[in-house]
Amino acid sequence: MFARLHRHPVEPGPLSLRDLDSLLARLPVRERAAVAWAPQTIRGALRQLLEGPPDPALVAKATVEVIRAFHGCWPVLSAIFANPGALRAEIEGHWRQKLPLLREYLADPAVADEAEWAFRAVGSMFDLMLTIDPEEFTSSAEGPASGQVLDVTGDDAAGLLRAQVLLMAVLEAAEQGDPPAVAAELAELAYDEAAVGVAALARLGLRIDPFRGESAGERGTRLLRYADHARVALSSGDMAALEAARLQDLR
Repeated sequence: MFARLHRHPVEPGPLSLRDLDSLLARLPVRERAAVAWAPQTIRGALRQLLEGPPDPALVAKATVEVIRAFHGCWPVLSAIFANPGALRAEIEGHWRQKLPLLREYLADPAVADEAEWAFRAVGSMFDLMLTIDPEEFTSSAEGPASGQVLDVTGDDAAGLLRAQVLLMAVLEAAEQGDPPAVAAELAELAYDEAAVGVAALARLGLRIDPFRGESAGERGTRLLRYADHARVALSSGDMAALEAARLQDLR
């Protein structure tokens, strides 16, 4: 089951570019210089997403560049933590703190809900990955000169990785104060990619629950909010078609 997931190494966790810069600043001078290329590579990849039409080829290219950069940093960053699990936990903590910023930045409530769904799905995937031996990551980490090509275009199971990079671009726009219009398009695409990834992992026997742990009341409130979004988005003709499709008589 896990063989397909580990056909290529999975990066250790999602981070905003600002948080990565903060972690790298804690490195000694020599080690920091050795990975100076990584944030520059990530920044360039995210800017391409924000400045160009986000077609699948561009999203795939950005995802490859960001994942390679993370892998290049991971062994160096691990060296400043006594326990590699502590680094992974810190990365997860940084990521989860970004949700309020994401929702506030994306003013459209429907887009904010899509972004939150994708955000939580990515976090849930990495909750799963935190149960895997860190050697799965560090033993296969490679730098920018690697000839390895990640299959992030045709593999549905990589949808959550593409969603992560798209959300990183949205967070970069939010932290830089960019207008939210383009970022909102990326947020919607992140939802699409995350949904594809969650469905693909389910087919492999892995259940990713973006809202694991929510109460029945919280779930009901969220679903009512989704229903309101649907009512706003659907035209009267759409509603009539749905009404006509309902089963009227089961006799």
